[in-house]
Amino acid sequence: MWNQQPTNVFSALDQLKTSPTKTNRQLGFGFKIAASSDHSIIMTRGDAVFVFGQNEFISGVSHKIKNCNVPTIIPSETFSNQEIKDIAAGEKQSYFTTKSSTVFAYGDNYFGELGFKDTEYRRSPEVIPLTNFGNQSIKQVATGHAHSIVLAENGRVFACGDNNHGQLGLGDRTNPKAPTEILRANFHNQSIKQVATGHTHSIFLTENGRVFVSGHDGWGQLGLFSVLESYPTEISLDCFSGESIKQVAAGQSYSIFVTQNGKVFVCGYNNKGQLGVGGYYNQKSLTAIPQARFGGESIKQVAAGFAHSIFVTQNGKVFVCGYNNKGQLGIGKRDTSHLDVPTEIPREDFDNEMVISAAVGDSHTIFQTDHNSFYSCGLNQYGELGLGHNIDQNTPQRITFFDNLSNIYGQAGAPVAAGFDRLRI
Repeated sequence: MWNQQPTNVFSALDQLKTSPTKTNRQLGFGFKIAASSDHSIIMTRGDAVFVFGQNEFISGVSHKIKNCNVPTIIPSETFSNQEIKDIAAGEKQSYFTTKSSTVFAYGDNYFGELGFKDTEYRRSPEVIPLTNFGNQSIKQVATGHAHSIVLAENGRVFACGDNNHGQLGLGDRTNPKAPTEILRANFHNQSIKQVATGHTHSIFLTENGRVFVSGHDGWGQLGLFSVLESYPTEISLDCFSGESIKQVAAGQSYSIFVTQNGKVFVCGYNNKGQLGVGGYYNQKSLTAIPQARFGGESIKQVAAGFAHSIFVTQNGKVFVCGYNNKGQLGIGKRDTSHLDVPTEIPREDFDNEMVISAAVGDSHTIFQTDHNSFYSCGLNQYGELGLGHNIDQNTPQRITFFDNLSNIYGQAGAPVAAGFDRLRI
């Protein structure tokens, strides 16, 4: 077990205190959070990026150190002193996109999922040449088990990596090492605003709230009653009771969709009750979760993991369902191995603060509150909860490290984006 700052990385607090470039305004404490199967990433609105969990997939930390169980800063020099605007954590790979649209990536690259046009493993973040994305400014990266979808600011989409189930949406099942554009015509000439990736499927959300999907549909995760779709295929709005969609999330083999009115639809694998519809039958078609199960509240944000789901309401309440073998639901009952309907985590467990975002990994969860406090629960084998130890937690525990940062720099309740992308089968 390791519970000190590594000697080759500045203490996060000391570095932030002494850095003349990291002002209150730049830090902002409007965070983004990402969680993978065994490591977590939290970034500020400026260029401070903190990582914790399994060291094999953490850059900037001595590889003599087995685990990082406290948040550790990646030196800004790693990113050429550029400010980071987005992060993505895959099963064994991570991406960092800067405000100048430079994309850094590291980790596994067996199928070419990093986008370097090769299959070489990267131990630390390297710049992906922008020419690999047609010199487009990059908005978001979503990465699953071994494939990646890259979204440009103008709504164009590129894909690379594992495509054995057609999950890249390129119309075939070859595995391109070079990012390859999915033609806009395949989205009916609509611009894409968000992408999500599961183990072997992908979801594309357009600017006008329509949804396209590709990849494996064996468990019903595409909601199409098919087996495999190698081209992006649209899900009719009729399947969502005619409502447009504002957010999508992809679990390992299931999908969650949130409508503009805060209603939730789900489909796919449901062996642990992760769909929240009651029972454990897979859902091959889109199924609505009654809003009554969320206390009649509208849903603001969802996160989908290996087999557990998190729902955050407009009023800052949190509901959970699915697998709970490591306490990842945060309901305080490790002997409750799974829940098949959404169950609320009491606000008292977050010190009466409102939750505004959540990110999930394989078996752990991270929450952010409106006071920019962070809580975590679930598996902590590698220190992925950021609590300074390696003991699993079955209720949300405050990551006190970030309280210290907030005390120094103040707070700003800005919205966050949660990513996670994941997972082993």
